Amino acid sequence: MAKNLTLPAPLDHHYCRSPGPSSVLVDKHITSSEMEEQNETEGCQSPLRSLSSIGDRITTLDDVEANLYALTKLVTNVAAEVRLIFNVVCGGSDTVQRSLEFSRIENEEAFKEFDDKLRNNSIYMAEIVTKFLHLLKLVNDIDRRLCIMLDLVFDRAFLTLCSWTGAGIGRSKICFKEFEHVICLFKIVGGNSFIRVTDELIKSFFQKKLNNGKSRLIQMETSEASRKRKILE
Repeated sequence: MAKNLTLPAPLDHHYCRSPGPSSVLVDKHITSSEMEEQNETEGCQSPLRSLSSIGDRITTLDDVEANLYALTKLVTNVAAEVRLIFNVVCGGSDTVQRSLEFSRIENEEAFKEFDDKLRNNSIYMAEIVTKFLHLLKLVNDIDRRLCIMLDLVFDRAFLTLCSWTGAGIGRSKICFKEFEHVICLFKIVGGNSFIRVTDELIKSFFQKKLNNGKSRLIQMETSEASRKRKILE
């Protein structure tokens, strides 16, 4: 009588891993490009990514440098405004340190540069006005105030090359009235507590001084020569 043989149950392959060099289960939905990116992440970064990282750091440094420049400019402007306020509040005090760092204008290029600076930098304009007002606080006569300013701002030899309209005898001259911000400076500082300098007054003043530019230059040279002789004696 034959014995009943029981066959072993078939193996359940559901939990079997695919043979291969890696023990990691592979998702059939992952593409080959994603596999490459994963391998790059697990291993060393590509040179392209390293360059991108360096570029980001360079951009960050540029931003930091730009911010530092903006902060420096802001601090400079704030310091100038504080100094200006201090000078105005303590305008009548002789103990306030003031330094009028200003070179006399000797050529047309310097003239244009000064006018541009007065136009583009309101803080500089305010500082110049404040310092001149303090310098002339004891001078009440308007013509005298304007004359002092004229000799402080301009070299007398240069003024012989200028006229109010630019017209000259035999040749053209530098047109003084085109430098509006310089004229505005004279109008502001030239007036006193009681009289305000008008356009007509400032025009008349400059026309007279510029037309007599050579005689004023000769007068100054004669005075300097006389003073030197007295010193030598």
